[in-house]
Amino acid sequence: MSFDFAFITLLMVAIFGITNEMNMALQKRDQDIVNAMALVDVIMRHLQKIRDDGWDSHMNKVTSFCVKHDIEISNMEDGGKICSPWESEAWYAKSD
Repeated sequence: MSFDFAFITLLMVAIFGITNEMNMALQKRDQDIVNAMALVDVIMRHLQKIRDDGWDSHMNKVTSFCVKHDIEISNMEDGGKICSPWESEAWYAKSD
């Protein structure tokens, strides 16, 4: 297992945790469109908060996980930068 794999996996767990709430609520038959749209708005704000402010917290979780499982941690001091997917040129190349 690599640092990159741990980083992406833990990010997916965080995102799926947020979107699972919406998924479960939208599967209820008594959900009306107004409540569904309000729920989508809340989920979008949660995801934006992760995108804007959650990287330090996420990096702490990834680092702790890697230490616990003896996974080599990328040295951020030597230019080994993990950037958000939205900052990566590879992200834009894949999404075109």
